[in-house]
Amino acid sequence: MDGRSGLDELRVLEIGTLTLFKPVYPESTTWLCPAPMPEKRGCADPPPPFVGWNQIPKIKQRLLSGAYDLIVYLVPGLLRRFSRWCWKDWVRERICHHRAVKTLLREVRGTPIAVLDMGDAGPLNPANIPLLDCCRAYFKRELPAESAELLSALGSPATINASRNSASATSRLAKLRTISVGLCRERIAAAPATTLEKKVDVFFAGCVRNLAIRRRGLSCLLSLRTKGVVVDVAEGLPIEEYMKRCAQAWLVWSPEGLGRDCFRHYEAPLCRSVPVINQAPVVRHRPLINGTHCFYYEDTGDDLARVILGGLSDKARLIQMAERARAHVLEHHTHEALCRYITEEVL
Repeated sequence: MDGRSGLDELRVLEIGTLTLFKPVYPESTTWLCPAPMPEKRGCADPPPPFVGWNQIPKIKQRLLSGAYDLIVYLVPGLLRRFSRWCWKDWVRERICHHRAVKTLLREVRGTPIAVLDMGDAGPLNPANIPLLDCCRAYFKRELPAESAELLSALGSPATINASRNSASATSRLAKLRTISVGLCRERIAAAPATTLEKKVDVFFAGCVRNLAIRRRGLSCLLSLRTKGVVVDVAEGLPIEEYMKRCAQAWLVWSPEGLGRDCFRHYEAPLCRSVPVINQAPVVRHRPLINGTHCFYYEDTGDDLARVILGGLSDKARLIQMAERARAHVLEHHTHEALCRYITEEVL
């Protein structure tokens, strides 16, 4: 599905060590990568271009002259320090983040700003409060159902309670939007192009250790084998093999990990399988609907087993659900669709 919708001419300045708009609108997007990126192991593509902050005066001048229609800022993730980067890279990224706030977003007010916070953490990072104040819309993955929880970064409980009904807090909360993790073109291309024969009832691939909800769920999943349910469990699969085995399963168990919203929620429908997702206290962007696109379960008692057995009892329904879910994902959860969504909300 073409996600451009006449937006090819929109002049975008994208800032961040990750990029969303640049692959979708390569000709009209300027990507400012604020920290040198390391080469990824096993990746043939070179690291993205690094634009040093000595370019800020030139970029600010272009903004003041009306060269861009939209600024998109992808804030650094809180979990970056746990990646393969060394601590110096993490510190450098943090410094560049604050420089971006001071030199661009605070000083250039004429261009609409969209802030993207795609990290796994629920509360706002206190360093991002100035971004919330100067942007037109703040897109938060893992947006809590109670939006005021995000403002816990403002200070002590007394300060938070006093400020919740203030004009400032109301203005900040009004800017919050939810967003999904989305699927890039490479992930979409890795999915089987046609329907594959179903060989298993339930498939799961992922890390289980240190995640209690996954340990409980996996135990339940494996116990279903005694009831004749064919369960396929794997870890560390290449993306093509993972997508193939999703496509060969009627259901794909998709529990939360470090974050509540994960790629598997959208990859399973892309492969024409129905995801089984745990209920979570978050606001989901264009959510998959229970019984229409997916199944939700409570992480209590034997609810996961009940949902799986109930779903497998009607294979014809699963085929229809998977097709509806696939159409829903392609319409709302590709990177092209997210770019459309952000642009519509901000402009």
